[in-house]
Amino acid sequence: MSHKPLDSILDLLDPHLNCSELASVLHPTGTGASTLVAGVAGKLLIDGLDVPKAKIPVFVYGEQPRSFVDRLTGFLQHYLPTTLGPENAKPLVTQLPTIIRDRILLFEEDERSQIGFSSKFTEHRRAIEAHLETDSTLQAVIVDGLDSYMEMTEAKILRPKLHVHLARMLQSYLGGVRSFAAEHECPIWVTHHVGGKALGLHHTERILPERAEIARWFPQEFDRCFTLGNPSAAGWTRLDLAKPRVHDANCQVIRRSEHQWFDTAAQKDHEEFFRSTTNERCVVFGPLALESLRDQHLRLVQREQT
Repeated sequence: MSHKPLDSILDLLDPHLNCSELASVLHPTGTGASTLVAGVAGKLLIDGLDVPKAKIPVFVYGEQPRSFVDRLTGFLQHYLPTTLGPENAKPLVTQLPTIIRDRILLFEEDERSQIGFSSKFTEHRRAIEAHLETDSTLQAVIVDGLDSYMEMTEAKILRPKLHVHLARMLQSYLGGVRSFAAEHECPIWVTHHVGGKALGLHHTERILPERAEIARWFPQEFDRCFTLGNPSAAGWTRLDLAKPRVHDANCQVIRRSEHQWFDTAAQKDHEEFFRSTTNERCVVFGPLALESLRDQHLRLVQREQT
C-alpha cells in the first residue's frame, strides 16, 4: 500500500505554532490523540536540538505517564530515518533515551498526584517552574487528557450541574494557560475527549466541537482546534482542522500503524472510507492501551478496597 509522506500529517498539525498560541485536539476514545501530540513533541524536540536547555513539559492524565515516552520514542524511531535517511539517523536514534530524558519534563505518577486541580493553572505553573533552570527555554507545554485531569472534581459536583460547572472550570483554567503561554512565549497543546452527539456521528462526518458537550466552545478559547473523527470498521479516522476552518478536501484520513505513528490513506482507502455507508466502529487496542486499561482497573480496585 502506498501512502502520502509522513510529513503530510505534521504539515496539517503544524507543530511550530506561533509563540503563546493554544492548540487542542478533540477526540473519541481510542483514535490516537496521545500519539498525535507525542509526534508534535518529537518534531519540536528534534528541531530544537541546537537550542541549549530547551524543555517540553508533559502532563499525562488517564494513563501511565511512561506511555507517552513509548509513543514519543516510537514516533522518533520512524521519523528520523524517514527524514534523515537510515545512516544519518543512526547516531540520533542511539541517543534517543538521553535526549528524551534531558529535554522532556515528564511528570511522573508521584509528582502528578501532588498537582491538585487549579482553575488558574497555578499548580501546573509551580510544577514546571520548579524543574526549570534559570536560562531554560520552553518549546511547548503538553497537557494530554485534560478531561481526565478534571475528573477528580466530579465527586464534589451534583450530577445535574456537572457539565455547566466543568465548562466554567475549563474556561477559567484555560485563562491561566493562556497567561502562562504569553509569559513564557511558548505554545501549549491540550487533548480532550469528546462526548454527546459527536459520538453518534458516522465516521465520514467531521466532528464539530459545538456538538461535543463541554468542549463545544473550544474554538472560542483556542487559536487552533483539531478534531479526530469516529473510526471506521477498518480503523481509519479523519483528522480535521476545526479552527481555522478548512475545506473537507484538506482533511487527512489516518490510521495508527505498527511503528506507533500513523499511516495516511492511499487513494483507494481514502475513497473507500468516504464511500462506506456502514456505521460499524473499530477501536484498536494495542499493548499500550491494554496496559493503561489494566492500570485503571487496578486503581479502581484499590480505591474500592480503601
